[in-house]
Parts: sequence; C-alpha cells; structure tokens
Amino acid sequence: MKSLEVVVCKNLGMDTQLVTDIIEGANKYESEIWVRKDEKEANAKSLLGVLSLGIVEGCKVTIVAEGNDEGDAINYLKKMVTAY
Repeated sequence: MKSLEVVVCKNLGMDTQLVTDIIEGANKYESEIWVRKDEKEANAKSLLGVLSLGIVEGCKVTIVAEGNDEGDAINYLKKMVTAY
C-alpha cells in the first residue's frame, strides 16, 4: 500500500467533467484507490464518492492505493489534481 498527501490545485467540487475524467482514469488501474480529506474517505473510482468529499482548490488530500499498479495509480491522481 502506498499513500501520498497532495495540495489540490483545482476545484473538484464544481467541475464534474474533471471529476468524471479522474474517475474514468482511475478505473483503468487494477489497484484499489481511495481519496481521504479530513476525516472522510471515498473510493477514487466513484463519482458520487469523490464529489461528496467537497474537494476545493488549496485543500490537502491523501491518495491511497493498494495493488499491482499502485504507484502508477497514485501518480495519475496526483497529476490530475495538482496540474494547472
């Protein structure tokens, strides 16, 4: 299992197309992937789960992945939420 804390550079709570892109990309990985914000956790492959976290620009989240391609999965999500 790997995890990485990142500062989000995008407002995921308002951009459903971006969240949809993230979910579709996450589903390409075999690993189980979660996103944690504060005391909440959501499956990174679930649209409603990710939206329910209320992730906005500037907040810290932890990306957690477990599986054969966990490193690639974490790098993908990091890129999606931190790239401008």
